[in-house]
Amino acid sequence: MAAKAKKVPWTYTDVEGITSGVSPRPCDLLPDQGQKKITACDFPAEPLSIDRVVLKTCTYRVNHM
Repeated sequence: MAAKAKKVPWTYTDVEGITSGVSPRPCDLLPDQGQKKITACDFPAEPLSIDRVVLKTCTYRVNHM
């Protein structure tokens, strides 16, 4: 922060969770669990609703004369 910053620094409350091996180091409310506790994410075995979303597309043509 600048010595004469005009804005109040960003603050946070009610932060929960853990981190492992991230850079830059997060706030003290998110303790680093160390390299030994890093595991793969457990993704759901069944597809989620969002996985079945099909986007619709359309086209629009303008004739320039």
